[in-house]
Amino acid sequence: MKRIVEPEWIDRLDPESPEAQRSRRELRRMNALMRNFDWFRTRLAEDTSGSWQGLEIGAGDGALGAHLFADQKTRRRIEFAGIDRIGRPASWPTSWQWVQEDILQFQRWKEFPLLIANMVLHHFSEDELVRLGVQIRESCRFLFALETARSPLHLAQARVLRTLGALGPVGYHDASTSIRAGFVGEELPQFLGLRSSEWRWRIRSTFFGAYQFVAERR
Repeated sequence: MKRIVEPEWIDRLDPESPEAQRSRRELRRMNALMRNFDWFRTRLAEDTSGSWQGLEIGAGDGALGAHLFADQKTRRRIEFAGIDRIGRPASWPTSWQWVQEDILQFQRWKEFPLLIANMVLHHFSEDELVRLGVQIRESCRFLFALETARSPLHLAQARVLRTLGALGPVGYHDASTSIRAGFVGEELPQFLGLRSSEWRWRIRSTFFGAYQFVAERR
């Protein structure tokens, strides 16, 4: 499948509209079903040690940050800031920073050697990922990203969920759009310019469509 990046419908909706609220509920259910938030918590526990300043790229409604803050072991070692174009969500931990800014315009990368991104990097075109990669390579030590895996199988799974009523019109459109904009193989580290001589990474794609990526500077 050719990678295609297109706008998602939820970005055009009033955040308080019934359609937008339903789509967010569906996304939360999918995150829970696929245990996406637990994946981040496990990876942070097993792949890092010591204290860190972290940044969540595209932190959105703050749900992942709230999940990590609730875990005492994570909270003791890692202090996250969230960045997004929207204002600080109510769920974001009060003791953690929030930056309302376009990530492509962000200048404070060196403050955050640990980066996490949940279902956000697929929104970027290849050129934008190249730009983002320049900043990541200059300052980052760890990158943990969970994205959509691009595959006809996962498009078929989305159609099944729509037929069963688990996805509404907006959720189905955006799920399909996300899958078409997702990643396969070593595309993500290639787009970001992470050379194997300088970085080591692990990639795993799950049956239910998660593209799990861990990168560490050598």
